[in-house]
Amino acid sequence: MEVELFGYEVGEQTARSNGYASEVRNRLEAEVDSTIDWTDHIRVVSEKEGIPFGDEAFDLVLSNQVLEHVADLRLLFGEIRRTLAPEGVSVHFFPSREVILEPHVGIPLIHRIDDWERRRRLLSAWAWLGLPRKGDFSSRAAYAEWWADYHIRFAHFRPATRTARIARDCGLRASFKWTVRPYLERFRRLFGLKERAARYRQNSLLPGARAALHLLAKYAGSTTLVLERPRSPLDDAEA
Repeated sequence: MEVELFGYEVGEQTARSNGYASEVRNRLEAEVDSTIDWTDHIRVVSEKEGIPFGDEAFDLVLSNQVLEHVADLRLLFGEIRRTLAPEGVSVHFFPSREVILEPHVGIPLIHRIDDWERRRRLLSAWAWLGLPRKGDFSSRAAYAEWWADYHIRFAHFRPATRTARIARDCGLRASFKWTVRPYLERFRRLFGLKERAARYRQNSLLPGARAALHLLAKYAGSTTLVLERPRSPLDDAEA
């Protein structure tokens, strides 16, 4: 099976300033195929632009820890439907609003605080307590203000059901696959279990325990959203 890789980065999310897209292109050239023009395959666009590829271009679209940074999900999901071939699939791994531990700063429930000042104070208190903080800042105040601004500008934690509803409004089938395996892997590392033992425990879970883990995954970490573009009668008529 032959696979072609394409991707794009949103410039407002600092790709243009830190050279992230260029680093990705360089790695792909060095580790995948030096004969491909990766500048054409990996592009940088504005957050107000659509996906920079043609209609029905892809059978599979993937994102990892991206949806919580998208301000306009209707634009994104509409573009995913446009660029997916009929019966194509799009898979997204992301934290929803239900998650307890906010993944960027590691502070419980801070992403549910919409008021900027309350969020800044909580960040400042976290730093004052000497708890781990992300980033290199000259002062506690600078840390608190920067992350409070970041959450307002670049973080959009939505309930999982709202995300799915927006996708359906854009003509996509939407379903969730609560991802258990990453958390079992974390437990394995935490308790020093061998990989084989962890796999046995995962495969031997009773249906009720598996369902409970699926539910807990929604609150413990990221969720897997699976979108499908259904084939319509018009697709069959054009074929």
